[in-house]
Amino acid sequence: MKYYLLSTFLLLATLPCKAQWQAFNDSANKNGGTDDPNVTFINIGRTSPGPTEDTLLQHGSGASTGVTARYEETISTGSVFWTSDPITVDPESDAATLFGPVLDLEGNISYGDAPGWHVDLILEGLDPERSYTFAGTAMRGGGQGYAERTTHWRLIGADALTYASSQGAWKVSEDSVEFSTGHNEVGYVARWTGIRPGADGKIIIRTTHTVGEANGGLPGAHAYKGYAGGVFMLQLEPPPAAGWQAFNDSANKNGGTDDPNVTFINIGRTSPGPTEDTLLQHGSGASTGVTARYEETISTGSVFWTSDPITVDPESDAATLFGPVLDLEGNISYGDAPGWHVDLILEGLDPERSYTFAGTAMRGGGQGYAERTTHWRLIGADALTYASSQGAWKVSEDSVEFSTGHNEVGYVARWTGIRPGADGKIIIRTTHTVGEANGGLPGAHAYKGYAGGVFMLELESGSSQGAQQNMQIVRLFPFQGLPANPASKVVVALDPGNGVLDTDSVEMWLDGSKVEVSLVESDELIEMVHAPKSAFESGSIHEVEVRFIDTLTPALPYQSAWTFTTVDYSDLPVLDVNRAVDSSEIANLRSGFGIRTVATDPINASGANWVLESAEDLFFIWDQPHENLAELDQLNEKGYFVESEGINYQRDQLAIGNHGNEKPFPGIAGTQSLIFPGEEQASINFGCEIVTLLELEAGYHDFSITSSPQHELYLGLGPTALLIEPDELINPGKTDDQGWRYRFMVPTRGFYPFTLLYFDDLTGGSTLTTSGGSASSLEWAVKSPLGTTPLINAPVAGTIRAFIPAFAADKPIITSIELQSIAAGSFQFNTLPGSTYLIEGSADLKSWEVIAEVKASDLTTQYEDLREIFREAYFYRVRFPQ
Repeated sequence: MKYYLLSTFLLLATLPCKAQWQAFNDSANKNGGTDDPNVTFINIGRTSPGPTEDTLLQHGSGASTGVTARYEETISTGSVFWTSDPITVDPESDAATLFGPVLDLEGNISYGDAPGWHVDLILEGLDPERSYTFAGTAMRGGGQGYAERTTHWRLIGADALTYASSQGAWKVSEDSVEFSTGHNEVGYVARWTGIRPGADGKIIIRTTHTVGEANGGLPGAHAYKGYAGGVFMLQLEPPPAAGWQAFNDSANKNGGTDDPNVTFINIGRTSPGPTEDTLLQHGSGASTGVTARYEETISTGSVFWTSDPITVDPESDAATLFGPVLDLEGNISYGDAPGWHVDLILEGLDPERSYTFAGTAMRGGGQGYAERTTHWRLIGADALTYASSQGAWKVSEDSVEFSTGHNEVGYVARWTGIRPGADGKIIIRTTHTVGEANGGLPGAHAYKGYAGGVFMLELESGSSQGAQQNMQIVRLFPFQGLPANPASKVVVALDPGNGVLDTDSVEMWLDGSKVEVSLVESDELIEMVHAPKSAFESGSIHEVEVRFIDTLTPALPYQSAWTFTTVDYSDLPVLDVNRAVDSSEIANLRSGFGIRTVATDPINASGANWVLESAEDLFFIWDQPHENLAELDQLNEKGYFVESEGINYQRDQLAIGNHGNEKPFPGIAGTQSLIFPGEEQASINFGCEIVTLLELEAGYHDFSITSSPQHELYLGLGPTALLIEPDELINPGKTDDQGWRYRFMVPTRGFYPFTLLYFDDLTGGSTLTTSGGSASSLEWAVKSPLGTTPLINAPVAGTIRAFIPAFAADKPIITSIELQSIAAGSFQFNTLPGSTYLIEGSADLKSWEVIAEVKASDLTTQYEDLREIFREAYFYRVRFPQ
């Protein structure tokens, strides 16, 4: 038996019970679709009408909840935007079933203009002694092109909480979750139950962009685009899931019970009283708020209060339940004729909670007293569960009889799950047997019995919501509602909570067939991973079912199922395998991209001077007369900029696009470099030719190129390259609201040449450039089988490796140099074949003279005829000739 020492429930027990309620708010009711007068409409953002603060109303009655809700924004570059967008949502989803009957789900509070924005929903006036449920969601309805736009929901300021977001949402931690709100057709909801505010009665729901994959965020999420909310619900839960126990010794004539936290109400001839008192919580002595009172209905004479020595089985219910607290001697004996009864009236109970009652009595009179029986009946409860000692004589669900004249076996009358009625009152009526004819104990005395001796009342732990499961499925992959890469693994992530997974019990079925599963454990999660031996078929639908067991006592089995659909790649173009490069040509190439940049004055075309008018001009301008206004001091010896990481450029390094940490375009030092002296506005166009060899596996591929204003992607290098058309269903135009998508099939694994042309005629735009001007951004990423969208050649899982073609890379690098012996004139360096090197010497590291020119014929080059030149206190170097 557990003893609860929590004094925080004193207020709950002494004040009138607060009814449970729900309150709803439509944060973006721009279309007026929500017209319920009992719904609030606080909102925030550009064009929003307000108010940003209001008192939440109880849904249904419209009565005040006493809770104030307020939006506050922390901006980065520009404030969030209040808007309305048509949406489609799964009618069986959490969002539809929770909010659909009350609110119109259209509309949202959209993202700020750069990383670092967040919106706080501040809820104040909460009762620190109560618990709450919060749920919120948003949906832009932008289609799959908006799927990477993500909201991070975080609960701040709660003393306690239980994560309860939609299955399939991406759990980041116990107090935070992420999911796509740009394309939330599956209807995910961020939700927490059991929220206990602190003493200040305040919590905050903070919405912002993803925290990033490195911090546990949703793979593939946009770095800062997301939605701050659309609708939310706050619910006052039934009183907190905790409890207490209270004990009473009804016949302490011998003074054997001396615990000050026990009450001693009693009744009967010679009893000292009192007949009524407030029950105390065992352990703390705090008031339970429950009043206990004895009332007698006599026949001929009243009951008698007495003390008798007893013997009881030490392993019995009576001994184990009451023995550690009370002295079991004493009883309230029978009246003088049939028809008597004693009522123990318990008042001040919470109709929203459940209780346990247990009572016993024992005269200790031996076998001669065995016929003296007590009939116990529970009256006035809306619900109850019979739980009396095995062996006691059950008369009905609400009544039991057993001998109290000779109760050495230690029987106890007990009920659990007692739910009082609206009046918060129950009665435990004790009397003699009801008679064998009425189902009573055979052989019981007609009216001799005992009205009681001791009793216990317990406020049960738990609430009407039921016990929380120890384990919870928190991540599913492939994602529901989004077409899956056919090379995807199947992953179920389990938060074990306080449970212990029976690893041998983990089973997964894919399309009805049991499949192999590996377990990957981290500090907080256990991933169940199935790696299919081959790719999924085009547009195929698959059902996954998982089963596992939590090794509780008894063990608790779990089962869950979901479906996903793969992309339709049946009609996609196939790359020309003849354009692939032999792997031997890659062995000595540098990782990265080769980039040529040109900036021209679009007005000055005098003297047949070429100017950039379209992206295709970047194929030809290098061989034509032109004035290049770009800054070219960082070119390599082949005339290319070298990018060893990923393509992630923005003209002024602003946070625009899908990835953070933007770099300037090579050769373009921001907008100022595109402004002619004496002018105020940029007027110099520029473009970049980016060449690379990409290592592609056979099968489906999906590139994402975020570009403003113009770009083109080609298979091949130079003017003979083949243009690759983007997915016509996703067309961002000249803005960077989303990435252009290039989907194709690769017939054979290999190294394929690509050319990406970018042209900036200063006409591109972004919804995030609040200061005016164009976005001028470029990113090249891949939609990986992991569900991520990494930059190509970034040092992360799921990316694609890139190599600089030989014609654009630096000359081969000298891998080692060793001056073996000055005396012998032996100079050795390791390099690549077919290259010419200069050996130079210097006495002061300022001026250098050529000592020799060496043609390497193999990986090791030796030059030994330098004995007359080599000398001590001299410096030497090897370099490429210009």
